[in-house]
Amino acid sequence: MGTSTRRTFHVGERPVSVVLAFDIETVPDVDSGRRLLALDGLGDAEVARIMRQRQRQQQASGSELMRHHLNRIVAIAVVLRAGERF
Repeated sequence: MGTSTRRTFHVGERPVSVVLAFDIETVPDVDSGRRLLALDGLGDAEVARIMRQRQRQQQASGSELMRHHLNRIVAIAVVLRAGERF
């Protein structure tokens, strides 16, 4: 789930290309899934499997991407490039 944006700005008379890239990595929030789906007693891997299966059934596309409130953020990355500098 990432995105990037490119813009051109002027520094004095010189145009400078600026790129901002953003990415976020998530995993299923098995604690929330366990509570919402009444899956007490099951391990994390089994809860995650059931959450993905339910998500595929609910999405017409068959996507396993969880709704936002069922995700836990594990990494965020941002890179900014201005001209030749990072």
